Amino acid sequence: MHQHTTYQTLAARLKALSLLLVLTFLPYSSPLLASPNHQLVIIDSQRGEPYSTVRESMLESLHGMGYITNKNITIHYHSMSHYQGAADSIMRRIIEPLGQPIIFLNGTVATAAFKTLAWNNNLYRFVFASVTDPVGLGVIKEFGQAPPANFTGISYPVPVEDRLKLVRQLIPNVRNIGLVFADMPQSHSYIGWINDFLRSSQEWQNIRFHYIQVDFVSSDYGHVRMAEQAIPAIKKLAPLVDVFLSPNDQMGAQKPFAQTVRQHANKPLIGLGRKDVAEHWGAAASRYPSLDQMGKQAANMLHRLFSGQAIHEIYPERPEKYGTILNETLLTQFGITIPASLRETAEIIEKTTVE
Repeated sequence: MHQHTTYQTLAARLKALSLLLVLTFLPYSSPLLASPNHQLVIIDSQRGEPYSTVRESMLESLHGMGYITNKNITIHYHSMSHYQGAADSIMRRIIEPLGQPIIFLNGTVATAAFKTLAWNNNLYRFVFASVTDPVGLGVIKEFGQAPPANFTGISYPVPVEDRLKLVRQLIPNVRNIGLVFADMPQSHSYIGWINDFLRSSQEWQNIRFHYIQVDFVSSDYGHVRMAEQAIPAIKKLAPLVDVFLSPNDQMGAQKPFAQTVRQHANKPLIGLGRKDVAEHWGAAASRYPSLDQMGKQAANMLHRLFSGQAIHEIYPERPEKYGTILNETLLTQFGITIPASLRETAEIIEKTTVE
Protein backbone atom coordinates (compact mmCIF):
# COMPACT_ATOMS: atom_id res chain seq x y z
CA MET A 1 0.00 0.00 0.00
CA HIS A 2 2.82 2.36 0.93
CA GLN A 3 4.65 1.53 -2.30
CA HIS A 4 1.49 2.21 -4.40
CA THR A 5 1.06 5.61 -2.72
CA THR A 6 4.68 6.43 -3.50
CA TYR A 7 4.12 5.62 -7.18
CA GLN A 8 0.98 7.82 -7.24
CA THR A 9 2.89 10.69 -5.67
CA LEU A 10 5.76 10.32 -8.13
CA ALA A 11 3.36 10.20 -11.08
CA ALA A 12 1.61 13.35 -9.89
CA ARG A 13 4.92 15.15 -9.56
CA LEU A 14 6.01 14.07 -13.04
CA LYS A 15 2.69 15.28 -14.47
CA ALA A 16 3.08 18.65 -12.75
CA LEU A 17 6.67 18.95 -14.02
CA SER A 18 5.56 18.11 -17.58
CA LEU A 19 2.88 20.80 -17.42
CA LEU A 20 5.43 23.32 -16.15
CA LEU A 21 7.79 22.50 -19.02
CA VAL A 22 4.99 22.87 -21.56
CA LEU A 23 4.04 26.27 -20.17
CA THR A 24 7.66 27.37 -20.05
CA PHE A 25 8.37 26.53 -23.67
CA LEU A 26 5.09 27.62 -25.24
CA PRO A 27 5.75 29.26 -28.62
CA TYR A 28 5.39 33.06 -28.90
CA SER A 29 2.13 32.66 -30.85
CA SER A 30 0.42 31.20 -27.80
CA PRO A 31 -2.64 33.20 -26.68
CA LEU A 32 -0.89 33.66 -23.32
CA LEU A 33 1.90 35.65 -24.95
CA ALA A 34 0.33 36.99 -28.13
CA SER A 35 -0.50 40.44 -26.72
CA PRO A 36 2.44 41.69 -24.63
CA ASN A 37 2.02 44.98 -22.84
CA HIS A 38 4.75 47.06 -24.46
CA GLN A 39 5.95 50.07 -22.47
CA LEU A 40 6.68 53.21 -24.52
CA VAL A 41 7.99 56.38 -22.88
CA ILE A 42 7.68 59.53 -25.03
CA ILE A 43 9.77 62.53 -24.05
CA ASP A 44 9.41 65.81 -25.94
CA SER A 45 12.08 68.47 -25.55
CA GLN A 46 9.20 70.95 -25.39
CA ARG A 47 5.49 71.07 -26.13
CA GLY A 48 4.80 72.49 -29.59
CA GLU A 49 6.24 72.18 -33.06
CA PRO A 50 7.93 70.33 -34.59
CA TYR A 51 7.54 67.79 -31.80
CA SER A 52 3.74 67.63 -31.67
CA THR A 53 3.29 66.75 -35.35
CA VAL A 54 6.08 64.15 -35.27
CA ARG A 55 4.66 62.58 -32.10
CA GLU A 56 1.08 62.49 -33.38
CA SER A 57 2.16 60.93 -36.68
CA MET A 58 4.26 58.35 -34.86
CA LEU A 59 1.37 57.35 -32.57
CA GLU A 60 -1.09 57.19 -35.45
CA SER A 61 1.29 54.95 -37.39
CA LEU A 62 1.77 52.64 -34.40
CA HIS A 63 -2.00 52.40 -34.02
CA GLY A 64 -2.25 51.41 -37.68
CA MET A 65 0.25 48.62 -37.02
CA GLY A 66 -2.00 47.20 -34.30
CA TYR A 67 -0.62 48.82 -31.17
CA ILE A 68 -3.66 49.69 -29.05
CA THR A 69 -3.34 51.78 -25.90
CA ASN A 70 -4.17 49.87 -22.70
CA LYS A 71 -4.44 46.64 -24.69
CA ASN A 72 -0.95 45.80 -25.90
CA ILE A 73 0.91 49.07 -25.34
CA THR A 74 1.08 51.59 -22.51
CA ILE A 75 2.17 55.15 -23.32
CA HIS A 76 3.96 57.36 -20.80
CA TYR A 77 4.34 60.98 -21.96
CA HIS A 78 6.43 63.82 -20.58
CA SER A 79 7.69 67.21 -21.80
CA MET A 80 11.07 68.44 -20.55
CA SER A 81 10.11 72.07 -21.26
CA HIS A 82 13.72 72.43 -22.45
CA TYR A 83 15.09 71.90 -18.94
CA GLN A 84 17.90 69.38 -19.33
CA GLY A 85 17.83 68.75 -15.60
CA ALA A 86 14.32 67.29 -15.92
CA ALA A 87 15.81 64.16 -17.48
CA ASP A 88 17.15 62.87 -14.16
CA SER A 89 13.72 63.12 -12.54
CA ILE A 90 12.03 61.43 -15.52
CA MET A 91 14.56 58.62 -15.37
CA ARG A 92 14.00 57.98 -11.65
CA ARG A 93 10.23 58.50 -11.47
CA ILE A 94 9.03 57.10 -14.82
CA ILE A 95 11.62 55.05 -16.68
CA GLU A 96 13.39 53.01 -13.99
CA PRO A 97 10.16 51.71 -12.35
CA LEU A 98 9.03 50.36 -15.73
CA GLY A 99 12.00 48.01 -16.02
CA GLN A 100 13.12 48.06 -19.65
CA PRO A 101 10.80 50.34 -21.64
CA ILE A 102 11.59 51.68 -25.08
CA ILE A 103 12.06 55.44 -25.06
CA PHE A 104 11.18 57.87 -27.85
CA LEU A 105 13.19 61.10 -27.59
CA ASN A 106 11.66 63.99 -29.54
CA GLY A 107 14.23 66.76 -29.95
CA THR A 108 17.88 67.68 -29.45
CA VAL A 109 17.65 68.70 -25.78
CA ALA A 110 15.91 65.46 -24.77
CA THR A 111 18.37 63.34 -26.74
CA ALA A 112 21.43 65.10 -25.32
CA ALA A 113 20.12 64.80 -21.76
CA PHE A 114 19.44 61.07 -21.94
CA LYS A 115 22.72 60.39 -23.70
CA THR A 116 24.37 61.74 -20.55
CA LEU A 117 22.23 59.53 -18.31
CA ALA A 118 21.96 56.24 -20.19
CA TRP A 119 24.56 56.00 -22.96
CA ASN A 120 25.36 52.34 -23.66
CA ASN A 121 23.06 51.15 -20.86
CA ASN A 122 21.59 47.98 -22.31
CA LEU A 123 18.50 48.21 -20.12
CA TYR A 124 17.19 51.02 -22.32
CA ARG A 125 16.80 51.51 -26.05
CA PHE A 126 16.23 54.97 -27.47
CA VAL A 127 14.72 56.14 -30.77
CA PHE A 128 15.18 59.86 -31.42
CA ALA A 129 13.56 62.25 -33.89
CA SER A 130 13.65 66.00 -34.57
CA VAL A 131 17.39 66.07 -33.82
CA THR A 132 19.39 68.48 -35.96
CA ASP A 133 22.87 66.99 -35.56
CA PRO A 134 22.88 63.47 -34.04
CA VAL A 135 26.43 62.89 -35.32
CA GLY A 136 27.74 66.02 -33.62
CA LEU A 137 25.76 65.11 -30.53
CA GLY A 138 27.60 61.80 -30.46
CA VAL A 139 24.61 59.45 -30.41
CA ILE A 140 25.45 58.00 -33.84
CA LYS A 141 28.57 57.83 -35.96
CA GLU A 142 26.97 58.21 -39.37
CA PHE A 143 23.72 57.64 -41.24
CA GLY A 144 23.30 54.26 -42.90
CA GLN A 145 25.62 52.61 -40.35
CA ALA A 146 24.90 50.51 -37.29
CA PRO A 147 24.45 52.72 -34.21
CA PRO A 148 27.42 52.38 -31.83
CA ALA A 149 25.33 52.12 -28.66
CA ASN A 150 21.66 52.14 -27.63
CA PHE A 151 20.45 55.16 -29.67
CA THR A 152 19.06 55.32 -33.21
CA GLY A 153 16.54 57.54 -34.97
CA ILE A 154 15.78 60.22 -37.55
CA SER A 155 17.47 63.60 -37.95
CA TYR A 156 15.60 66.84 -38.66
CA PRO A 157 17.30 69.41 -40.88
CA VAL A 158 16.95 70.27 -44.52
CA PRO A 159 20.44 70.27 -46.07
CA VAL A 160 21.99 73.75 -46.14
CA GLU A 161 22.46 73.58 -49.90
CA ASP A 162 18.73 72.96 -50.44
CA ARG A 163 17.66 75.98 -48.38
CA LEU A 164 20.19 78.26 -50.05
CA LYS A 165 19.19 76.98 -53.47
CA LEU A 166 15.60 78.04 -52.71
CA VAL A 167 16.84 81.49 -51.67
CA ARG A 168 18.72 81.92 -54.94
CA GLN A 169 15.81 80.61 -57.03
CA LEU A 170 13.60 83.30 -55.51
CA ILE A 171 16.22 86.07 -55.28
CA PRO A 172 18.84 85.46 -58.01
CA ASN A 173 20.89 88.52 -57.01
CA VAL A 174 20.93 87.75 -53.30
CA ARG A 175 24.06 88.99 -51.53
CA ASN A 176 23.24 89.33 -47.83
CA ILE A 177 21.29 86.89 -45.65
CA GLY A 178 20.23 87.57 -42.07
CA LEU A 179 20.15 84.82 -39.45
CA VAL A 180 19.06 85.57 -35.88
CA PHE A 181 19.48 82.40 -33.82
CA ALA A 182 19.16 81.08 -30.29
CA ASP A 183 22.12 79.90 -28.25
CA MET A 184 21.25 76.23 -28.75
CA PRO A 185 23.47 73.33 -29.93
CA GLN A 186 21.37 72.67 -33.03
CA SER A 187 21.81 76.24 -34.25
CA HIS A 188 25.57 76.17 -33.65
CA SER A 189 25.77 72.94 -35.67
CA TYR A 190 23.70 74.39 -38.49
CA ILE A 191 25.73 77.60 -38.67
CA GLY A 192 28.87 75.48 -38.84
CA TRP A 193 27.38 73.64 -41.81
CA ILE A 194 26.51 76.95 -43.49
CA ASN A 195 30.06 78.24 -43.11
CA ASP A 196 31.55 74.96 -44.32
CA PHE A 197 29.29 75.04 -47.37
CA LEU A 198 30.15 78.65 -48.21
CA ARG A 199 33.87 77.92 -47.96
CA SER A 200 33.62 74.86 -50.18
CA SER A 201 31.39 76.32 -52.91
CA GLN A 202 32.82 78.74 -55.44
CA GLU A 203 29.27 79.55 -56.55
CA TRP A 204 28.43 81.04 -53.14
CA GLN A 205 31.63 83.00 -52.48
CA ASN A 206 29.86 86.35 -52.92
CA ILE A 207 27.20 85.62 -50.27
CA ARG A 208 27.55 87.07 -46.79
CA PHE A 209 25.64 85.87 -43.74
CA HIS A 210 24.90 88.32 -40.93
CA TYR A 211 24.53 86.45 -37.63
CA ILE A 212 23.14 87.67 -34.31
CA GLN A 213 22.68 85.35 -31.34
CA VAL A 214 19.98 85.69 -28.67
CA ASP A 215 19.96 83.99 -25.29
CA PHE A 216 18.33 80.60 -24.96
CA VAL A 217 15.22 80.56 -22.75
CA SER A 218 13.94 77.25 -21.40
CA SER A 219 10.30 76.33 -20.55
CA ASP A 220 7.43 75.45 -22.89
CA TYR A 221 7.01 79.15 -23.70
CA GLY A 222 10.69 80.00 -23.97
CA HIS A 223 10.36 80.42 -27.74
CA VAL A 224 7.99 83.36 -27.15
CA ARG A 225 10.55 85.15 -24.99
CA MET A 226 13.35 84.36 -27.45
CA ALA A 227 11.32 85.86 -30.31
CA GLU A 228 10.83 89.00 -28.21
CA GLN A 229 14.57 89.15 -27.57
CA ALA A 230 15.16 88.87 -31.32
CA ILE A 231 13.30 92.11 -32.16
CA PRO A 232 16.32 94.46 -31.79
CA ALA A 233 18.49 92.06 -33.83
CA ILE A 234 15.88 91.82 -36.59
CA LYS A 235 15.55 95.60 -36.75
CA LYS A 236 19.33 95.98 -36.86
CA LEU A 237 19.76 93.50 -39.72
CA ALA A 238 16.72 94.50 -41.81
CA PRO A 239 18.48 97.39 -43.66
CA LEU A 240 21.56 95.22 -44.30
CA VAL A 241 20.10 92.04 -45.75
CA ASP A 242 18.07 90.89 -48.74
CA VAL A 243 16.31 88.08 -46.90
CA PHE A 244 16.07 86.41 -43.48
CA LEU A 245 16.53 82.70 -42.86
CA SER A 246 14.72 81.08 -39.92
CA PRO A 247 17.25 79.50 -37.54
CA ASN A 248 17.34 75.72 -37.26
CA ASP A 249 16.40 75.77 -33.57
CA GLN A 250 13.36 75.86 -31.30
CA MET A 251 12.89 79.60 -31.76
CA GLY A 252 12.89 79.23 -35.54
CA ALA A 253 10.47 76.30 -35.47
CA GLN A 254 7.68 78.19 -33.71
CA LYS A 255 5.08 80.75 -34.79
CA PRO A 256 6.24 83.81 -32.77
CA PHE A 257 9.57 84.12 -34.59
CA ALA A 258 8.02 84.18 -38.07
CA GLN A 259 5.44 86.70 -36.83
CA THR A 260 8.17 88.86 -35.35
CA VAL A 261 10.18 89.01 -38.58
CA ARG A 262 7.02 89.85 -40.54
CA GLN A 263 6.11 92.64 -38.13
CA HIS A 264 9.54 94.20 -37.65
CA ALA A 265 11.37 93.76 -40.97
CA ASN A 266 10.56 94.73 -44.50
CA LYS A 267 12.36 91.70 -45.91
CA PRO A 268 11.08 88.20 -46.76
CA LEU A 269 11.62 85.26 -44.43
CA ILE A 270 12.53 81.76 -45.60
CA GLY A 271 10.95 79.54 -42.94
CA LEU A 272 11.92 76.29 -41.30
CA GLY A 273 8.68 74.30 -41.57
CA ARG A 274 5.58 73.99 -43.71
CA LYS A 275 3.34 75.70 -41.15
CA ASP A 276 5.47 78.86 -41.38
CA VAL A 277 3.75 79.46 -44.72
CA ALA A 278 0.69 77.18 -44.79
CA GLU A 279 -0.71 78.57 -41.53
CA HIS A 280 0.27 82.16 -42.37
CA TRP A 281 2.78 82.66 -39.61
CA GLY A 282 4.65 85.21 -41.71
CA ALA A 283 7.22 83.36 -43.85
CA ALA A 284 7.12 83.97 -47.59
CA ALA A 285 8.57 80.56 -48.44
CA SER A 286 9.92 77.43 -46.81
CA ARG A 287 11.90 74.34 -47.67
CA TYR A 288 11.02 71.83 -44.98
CA PRO A 289 11.27 68.19 -43.87
CA SER A 290 8.02 66.21 -43.76
CA LEU A 291 7.21 65.93 -40.04
CA ASP A 292 4.46 63.44 -40.80
CA GLN A 293 6.89 61.18 -42.65
CA MET A 294 9.41 61.57 -39.85
CA GLY A 295 6.82 60.23 -37.42
CA LYS A 296 6.15 57.26 -39.68
CA GLN A 297 9.86 56.47 -39.88
CA ALA A 298 10.11 56.59 -36.08
CA ALA A 299 7.08 54.31 -35.71
CA ASN A 300 8.71 51.74 -37.98
CA MET A 301 11.85 51.76 -35.84
CA LEU A 302 9.81 51.37 -32.65
CA HIS A 303 7.86 48.49 -34.18
CA ARG A 304 11.09 46.69 -35.06
CA LEU A 305 12.31 47.07 -31.48
CA PHE A 306 8.98 45.86 -30.05
CA SER A 307 9.23 42.86 -32.39
CA GLY A 308 12.55 41.86 -30.85
CA GLN A 309 15.03 43.26 -33.36
CA ALA A 310 18.37 44.45 -31.96
CA ILE A 311 18.93 48.19 -31.99
CA HIS A 312 22.28 47.70 -33.73
CA GLU A 313 20.35 46.42 -36.75
CA ILE A 314 18.22 49.59 -36.98
CA TYR A 315 20.30 52.18 -38.82
CA PRO A 316 19.73 55.92 -38.23
CA GLU A 317 18.05 57.81 -41.06
CA ARG A 318 17.50 61.26 -42.50
CA PRO A 319 13.95 62.44 -43.29
CA GLU A 320 12.66 60.62 -46.36
CA LYS A 321 10.59 63.51 -47.71
CA TYR A 322 11.13 67.25 -48.13
CA GLY A 323 8.78 69.86 -49.51
CA THR A 324 8.69 73.46 -50.71
CA ILE A 325 5.84 75.89 -50.05
CA LEU A 326 5.45 79.48 -51.28
CA ASN A 327 3.11 82.37 -50.50
CA GLU A 328 2.79 84.01 -53.91
CA THR A 329 1.02 87.18 -52.78
CA LEU A 330 3.56 87.82 -50.04
CA LEU A 331 6.47 87.18 -52.41
CA THR A 332 4.92 89.59 -54.91
CA GLN A 333 4.80 92.27 -52.22
CA PHE A 334 8.56 91.92 -51.93
CA GLY A 335 8.99 92.14 -55.72
CA ILE A 336 9.76 88.43 -56.09
CA THR A 337 8.46 86.44 -59.06
CA ILE A 338 8.18 82.67 -58.69
CA PRO A 339 10.29 81.00 -61.42
CA ALA A 340 8.74 78.35 -63.63
CA SER A 341 10.98 75.64 -62.13
CA LEU A 342 9.44 76.21 -58.70
CA ARG A 343 5.90 76.47 -60.04
CA GLU A 344 6.25 72.90 -61.27
CA THR A 345 7.40 71.46 -57.94
CA ALA A 346 6.30 73.69 -55.06
CA GLU A 347 3.02 74.06 -53.18
CA ILE A 348 1.78 77.62 -53.74
CA ILE A 349 -0.72 79.52 -51.62
CA GLU A 350 -1.98 83.08 -52.03
CA LYS A 351 -3.55 84.09 -48.73
CA THR A 352 -1.26 86.46 -46.79
CA THR A 353 -3.11 86.85 -43.49
CA VAL A 354 -0.80 86.53 -40.50
CA GLU A 355 -2.67 85.37 -37.43
